Amino acid sequence: MSVRTSRTLLVGCGKVGLRLAESLTTAGGEVFGLRRKTSSLPEHITPVAADLLSSEPMTLPEVDKMVVTITPSIGGAGKPEGYLSALKRLADALPAIPQRTVMVSSTGVFDGPGRAPPISEEDLPSSSTARGEPLLRGEVLAREIFGAHVVRPAGIYGPGREMLLRKVLDAEPLTGFESAKDTNGWTVLMTLPVINHLHEQRQAAAPIETGGYLFGAIDDDLSQIHIVAASSEPPDTIASETELQLGRWGQTGFEKAFMRRTRNRLPPVGTWHSHPASAPTASAKDRRTVASFKAADAAKGLPTVMAITGKDTDAVYVLEP
Repeated sequence: MSVRTSRTLLVGCGKVGLRLAESLTTAGGEVFGLRRKTSSLPEHITPVAADLLSSEPMTLPEVDKMVVTITPSIGGAGKPEGYLSALKRLADALPAIPQRTVMVSSTGVFDGPGRAPPISEEDLPSSSTARGEPLLRGEVLAREIFGAHVVRPAGIYGPGREMLLRKVLDAEPLTGFESAKDTNGWTVLMTLPVINHLHEQRQAAAPIETGGYLFGAIDDDLSQIHIVAASSEPPDTIASETELQLGRWGQTGFEKAFMRRTRNRLPPVGTWHSHPASAPTASAKDRRTVASFKAADAAKGLPTVMAITGKDTDAVYVLEP
């Protein structure tokens, strides 16, 4: 009696799909990889060249299982409904709906205001963010047309997205700031490269003040704020030797690349600025520099970090909502 070989279609077939294909083919299964460009697929994957956003006819194999890893940004800014359209076109092109479909989504379906941590799979997904909302609609559609099982990997993975893991594995040193008066009971942990970057920016701009934004994560349980990156001065900043009006965040090339690499999981948590010729003592003028950013954080119930790199030393302040 012959045993039929399991046939699996990987829709998207990126890093996750390639690793899965290795396991499936090692177990004796047949794997098909659907991509727009298939020339780089390894030999153990049968290529299926197709564009899910095109109106061109496409022929898909009949399979037992299917794993969908396409991203909600598939349509780009020009086709905001591209994600849902791709799923519908996939269903129309299949000879038959597979016995089992797994859709790889994201914990981004829980993104949005009013979400109090911790969040578990028992919580109902509800998202109002630009990334989370189409993900959630895609999950609903995939369940309707494929009877899909949805998995939501948590954390940051993929090429260029293992920055925090590398910092831990490399034992990158952290500097802690925890003055009871200045940080309101919080411990702010900042990596040495971030501190060095602030010093370099201060020295390059002196005697003019300069500044930027700090990126990282907040741990309420441990009362810790981790700073892992800092931007340079936004292009619409107004600066002099005695005053700084910080421009809007998200405008520099570094910020755009950082948010893309981390999938917006490490947002700005505060600002930094320099005192090129004086101590890093926070004045009323300094607090006005961060006022608009603090107001946005306060609306979400979040603390705001204000770091000052002075002539001879540094200081960090945490402003409560």
